[in-house]
Amino acid sequence: MRLRHFFVAIGVVALLISCDALATDSPPAGEGGRLSLSLQAELITAGGPRLYVEPTTTLTISASDSDLTAGETATITFTFSRAATGFTNDDVLGSWAGTLGAISTADEGVTYTSTFTPNAGTDGTATFSVADDSYTDADGNNGTGDSLNIELSTGTPTLQITTSDADLAAGETATITFNFSEAATGFTVEDIIVSGGTLGAISTADEGVTYTSTFTPEAGTDGTATFSVADDSYTDADGNNGTGDSLNIELSTVPVYSVSGQVNYGVTPLSGVTVELRSGSSTGPVMATDTTGVDGSYVFPSVPLGTSYWVRLNAPSDDYVNWRAGNLTVEDEDVDRGTHYLPKVIALSPPGYPSPADGETVTTSYDWIRLDWEGNPEAADYQVQINVTDGWELIEQVWTNSLYPSYNAGSGGSLTDVAAQFESGVTYSWSVRAIDSEGNEVGDSEASYTFTIETP
Repeated sequence: MRLRHFFVAIGVVALLISCDALATDSPPAGEGGRLSLSLQAELITAGGPRLYVEPTTTLTISASDSDLTAGETATITFTFSRAATGFTNDDVLGSWAGTLGAISTADEGVTYTSTFTPNAGTDGTATFSVADDSYTDADGNNGTGDSLNIELSTGTPTLQITTSDADLAAGETATITFNFSEAATGFTVEDIIVSGGTLGAISTADEGVTYTSTFTPEAGTDGTATFSVADDSYTDADGNNGTGDSLNIELSTVPVYSVSGQVNYGVTPLSGVTVELRSGSSTGPVMATDTTGVDGSYVFPSVPLGTSYWVRLNAPSDDYVNWRAGNLTVEDEDVDRGTHYLPKVIALSPPGYPSPADGETVTTSYDWIRLDWEGNPEAADYQVQINVTDGWELIEQVWTNSLYPSYNAGSGGSLTDVAAQFESGVTYSWSVRAIDSEGNEVGDSEASYTFTIETP
């Protein structure tokens, strides 16, 4: 055991004895234990009797920054009261989410420093500690330890934008919600990029974790509204920049109106008829489809203002004509197209006298020609329409059952005053339709026949 300095006080006189003492624990055989002393005494006269013992080496751990945010580092300093020997990274204990760099000293062991780099995305505490007796001073005396805590706030805040309604119609609004992973500071409506409408003032009821605002879409818009918040446009309470987000919602704010109607065969409603709403013409793009119910009704509830459309009926079987309703433009009101009558097919035969014409040419020296068609049991009257091809002038002649009871049996009829009504060598077309006792169309010829009159 080696002793260095101690005091011996005698009365009011004290000696400071410097010694180099070596105690031999295991003396040679036959000899007792011995203590070798090399003494140097110094007279101390002031202050009365005292005993002086050399102080224990102590340690203080400090940090250049006690609250680290994303991207920051801290210098950890180990300050000893006397130079420490053999102090390394292995002597530093604790728990920290990050990396403690190599320890170094620039003043022969009195002060050691190291750089601490926290892991990204960490919220918590880093602890650094040095245990008692884990190092010595230059004289070999054990020293006391110390500990230090610093706060870590390196997590990146995130944002999710949501809506109460992802498809807005005319007159509707939506609540837009901005959900942050932690409280955001300095977030205002100016941080939000909006298209397709107006976003009201934003507010929070939970100290910045959730913000809400009301969105009012532009009227007469058929498209998409967008909301976006850019990365790094806001921070959390620790100053960390956050990530952004974006949201799209559909807008259908053009005023819409309903188009409805009913499909009958005569006075009988027809169910199961496919009804198409077509844009622009009877062969235009299909905008919507409905099927008639047991009462024969159909409805298209959302037809935009200003739409030019056709209603097309697709016959439930080959017995019926594929009938098409006319064109109409939707104005500022709902449209009721009324009742559509879906007639059954009437088959025609080529005209002639006394038999069908050869090559669709009718040669006659009489003032009439014969027209034949297949009878329709439901029909009360027939109407034959002759269309002149040059200018499409309409020449009509009507027959009734009271005059020609045999029509319903399919005998046909005749056109009279041929010489007065038709020109020789001109081609004409003809078709037939049947009308019931209520005036409803119940029969129609889908095709028409053409013929040419030749008179001698």
